[in-house]
Amino acid sequence: MSRRAGPRAWLFLFVRRKPNGHGASPATEKIPKPAPAKAETERRSQGRQSTRRQERLKAWSLPRATPRPHIATIMDKAALRHAILAQLQGELATLTTAAHDAHAEATDEENRAEDKYDMRSQSAAYLAAGQAKLATELSDAIGAYQTLALPEFAVGDIIATGALVTLESNGRPTLYFLGPARGGLELAIDGRTVLVVTAASPLGRQFVGRRAGDSIALPVRTGSSVHIITAVS
Repeated sequence: MSRRAGPRAWLFLFVRRKPNGHGASPATEKIPKPAPAKAETERRSQGRQSTRRQERLKAWSLPRATPRPHIATIMDKAALRHAILAQLQGELATLTTAAHDAHAEATDEENRAEDKYDMRSQSAAYLAAGQAKLATELSDAIGAYQTLALPEFAVGDIIATGALVTLESNGRPTLYFLGPARGGLELAIDGRTVLVVTAASPLGRQFVGRRAGDSIALPVRTGSSVHIITAVS
């Protein structure tokens, strides 16, 4: 005849049904998710690396585009050169007048130094020298544009000095003229803006040796932006 379990035995059984020590039954315990297998982890890692590699290649790849020479050929490059010369000659006239005034001030008897702390004449002399140097550079640039040949570039020709380049990004074209000097000039021709660059500038160096259909990467805040050369004339 079996003996009935006493109070202590029932207490023992109740304690044994609390394996986590906090009173939760096995039915209400949170079962942790099994860790992914090593092969699966490696496969996911390789997939992420492959995706990043494809994104980098896509960002840095420089696609070729179908040249569209008609965009730039409708502009008269002789008129463009005339506008460049007019702007440079205007700058030279203004600078020459300023240089003469500075030289006159430096040699004026009224501006002679009264003591060793009076620097008026010396400052005027430095200003005159700087303006004279800039005037010489402008004169040289004017001569370079006056003798500049303006060749016509056919489809497939390599960009060189004298080329009018159409650079496009996100459907927005920008016109550049590769000149021999005075890069940075901005002119309005036939209602369109043309920027002058030289082969010594960062952008000009990327132009030289390329042709319509090629692409170049220009730095932007987020890294680089791909621009397509759509026309050369």
